[in-house]
Amino acid sequence: MQCYATKRISCPPSISSVYTRSFSEVAPPKQSTFSVPVIPSSSIKLRNIHLVSAVAELTFVDCPANHQKWGFRLKPLCCSNSSNVLNAESKSWIELVGEAISVAFPFWVALGCLLGLMRPESFCWVQPKWTVLGITLTMLGMGMTLTFDDLRGALGMPVQLSVGFLLQYTVMPLSAYLVSKLLALPSHYAAGLILVGCCPGGTASNIVTYIARGNVALSVLMTAASTLSAVIMTPFLTSKLAGQYVAVDAAGLFMSTLQVVLLPVLAGAFLNQFFKGIVKIVNPVMPPIAVATVAILCGNAIAQSASAILLSGQQVVLAVTLLHTCGFFFGYALSRVLGIDVSSSRTISIEVGMQNSVLGVVLATQHFGNPLTAVPCAVSSVCHSIFGSTLADAFFFFESYFTPYFDLKFPNPQKISMVKRSRAAVVVLGDIGRSPRMQYHSLSLARQASLDVDIVAYGGSDPHIALSEHQSIHIHRMPQWPSSWHAIPKILQPFVLILKPVVQFFVLLWYLCIKIPSPDVFLVQNPPSVPALVVVKWASWLRNSAFIVDWHNFGYTLLALSLGRRSIFVALYHWIEKQFGKMAHGSFCVTKAMEHELSQGWGVKATVLYDRPPEFFTPSSLEEKHNLFCRISKSMNEPYGLQDCVTYGSRDNNVQTQFTTLVGTDILLKQNRPALIVSSTSWTPDEDFSILLDAAVMYDRRVAVALGEKDSYTDEVVWNEISQGKQFLYPRLLFIITGKGPEKEKYEQKLRKLNLRRVAFRTMWLSAEDYPLLLGSADLGVCLHTSSSGLDLPMKVVDMFGCGLPVCAVSYSCIKELIDVGKNGLLFSSSSELADQLMTLFKGFPENSEALNSMRSNLMERASSFRWRTEWEENAMPLLHKVISDNSNSS
Repeated sequence: MQCYATKRISCPPSISSVYTRSFSEVAPPKQSTFSVPVIPSSSIKLRNIHLVSAVAELTFVDCPANHQKWGFRLKPLCCSNSSNVLNAESKSWIELVGEAISVAFPFWVALGCLLGLMRPESFCWVQPKWTVLGITLTMLGMGMTLTFDDLRGALGMPVQLSVGFLLQYTVMPLSAYLVSKLLALPSHYAAGLILVGCCPGGTASNIVTYIARGNVALSVLMTAASTLSAVIMTPFLTSKLAGQYVAVDAAGLFMSTLQVVLLPVLAGAFLNQFFKGIVKIVNPVMPPIAVATVAILCGNAIAQSASAILLSGQQVVLAVTLLHTCGFFFGYALSRVLGIDVSSSRTISIEVGMQNSVLGVVLATQHFGNPLTAVPCAVSSVCHSIFGSTLADAFFFFESYFTPYFDLKFPNPQKISMVKRSRAAVVVLGDIGRSPRMQYHSLSLARQASLDVDIVAYGGSDPHIALSEHQSIHIHRMPQWPSSWHAIPKILQPFVLILKPVVQFFVLLWYLCIKIPSPDVFLVQNPPSVPALVVVKWASWLRNSAFIVDWHNFGYTLLALSLGRRSIFVALYHWIEKQFGKMAHGSFCVTKAMEHELSQGWGVKATVLYDRPPEFFTPSSLEEKHNLFCRISKSMNEPYGLQDCVTYGSRDNNVQTQFTTLVGTDILLKQNRPALIVSSTSWTPDEDFSILLDAAVMYDRRVAVALGEKDSYTDEVVWNEISQGKQFLYPRLLFIITGKGPEKEKYEQKLRKLNLRRVAFRTMWLSAEDYPLLLGSADLGVCLHTSSSGLDLPMKVVDMFGCGLPVCAVSYSCIKELIDVGKNGLLFSSSSELADQLMTLFKGFPENSEALNSMRSNLMERASSFRWRTEWEENAMPLLHKVISDNSNSS
């Protein structure tokens, strides 16, 4: 016999009747247990409301082991006003009036603000010193709801309290800053909004938490903790975030916060601890005093700038609405992601979303010259009270009427394993056609691990045909973010920068949680990290799946290229990437250097999975070369000028191309053909294409000097000799640049201005089938990748090696994990070095270029062992099986 300890607690009729009805309607007899949280014996008072020390009757219920699967969780709260009795009969008329006024708190504040807006003269009697007195009394009243024992109670819930404190002073300040940027608020409104975001939790949040069936004890402690620490945090954050808008007197803010927050709260707690008799007399009148104070202070703040508010009030209301919406949403969402229980997550959501706006009003009035700075604080008092009360009702309604049914039909995803086939989901927040490593992962998951594979990615470029034709691989293309957003007015671009990840978040969440079948494992590409890692973590939790990150690079380092290392956005991105990266069940990375950094700096244990070429990256045959050159002949014959060394005298057709000629049934390579050099680029700032342009100019000039060509030689003279079959010691060079990216057009403009005798450039985008053929037909590869982190390796080089193509690459910290200098490639640090290497490698081309031919031979010797399939089998397969097995066993 198994026994379960339960608590039998008397509840208010309104609560117990709901739970009794819900339980009797849905619960099978003798197959369910109540799991009621045990409330600490010490009652925690809350503004004339305190938790009851419930006298629990311990009972034992005979329950078979499998009865746990129903998992009902009822969480009634035992609360009352000024006594341990749960009915209103024992309350005095003063307490009843005070409670009625407190419950209507949003109404009174809204009324005060409306009166200040319509009749500003009604608040002429309010003196500045009275505002300080009013907030001091409010804080004193809050302090009298606490004891020193309550403050020590934080030690019993350090995780929830720490998470709540962290979110309180990160989500709201950052949201205020971003909203002010997004809406381009005037400096006075922006400063006021940021001040609201930097204030501690509001005192009304405790009652709202009680209504929402949250963790009231945690709410009290969070309010106390954020209020006590506000003496440091509010001045510090306000000066950092709002200092760019207006001059912020951090020292003055500190002293004011100390006087009107910390000292009154400690004084109230002292009175409650040692003078309970006095507190019992005063307590009933404190709630209405606090409500009246807040209503008057907010109404006065509105009255001082009524005319300006009537002109721009809509902007302020929108800004405040966005601020508190962010607080409520991210307070709950991030708490759940960090593993906090539902009740405590509701509490944190309410605490984060509801600010001590009246403190903001007082600080703005005292320390900011423009009275309009206090307006967002006053509007916030109304908005957060209304939003908080609405959210509390929603939480209560959902728990009371839907939770039992929801739990019965849809059990906790962390506890109950879903029925599913062996399946993997590959997530790419980018163009799948331009993500070769994730394509190779998908093929290996289907072929070697025998899993059904769902690829969730953007379209744009077609992936390799092997993916499209594989019956176990299913590609789900998400709608693309419109590329035309760059054309919008500059003032709206900050809004778009915030809106884009929000839209991506919900679209990706929809696909991962609804559109695709439940997988055994999610494999996500990083970067980008935001919002990909956050969404995949949520989806893995909701669908009870394992979660693996494939670290290609660090996303925050890429963002730093455009915003700078010191940007607050980069710091936030870094934090999100690190925190959610650590939550993965397993990780792959591309270098040993990255493995070391993840282990030592991030606390992430990763398995090195080197990039290796798949089986379709091989040297091209003569027939494949000839057919490829025929297919791309149109692009080859489109120079950036009128003509160049490649197009002069060209007669490309199905019989001959620039490189090959068909003689009967035989295909031959031309002896005076140009050397074909391929560089694949993403046209991004971490690949400096100007190095290649400068090296091409240097090669052109140095060859002219080496061959002793006189200044009187014209380009046409040299080109005419070449077209007639003359072969020089140094060949012409044809650079084919493949890829798409943001800086392509900028460099194409530079290419049009070049006037080179022996060098030509072409840019093109090839299909996934033709790209390996081009690499297999080329003579040399050039890689300009420098790595934003210095810890990743360019996969393009790996593909080139698979095709037996030697590479000249930019030198950086870990590139020697891939390039063996002199064996399979060379390294350069400047345009001059690259030009020297081109001169050395192509001297005597095509027959007598010994260094080039030697490196190609070395690559061919190790081609069979240098394959993705082998690398994946040895390093990826064991980790994949382990994380799936561990996740299945823990379900």
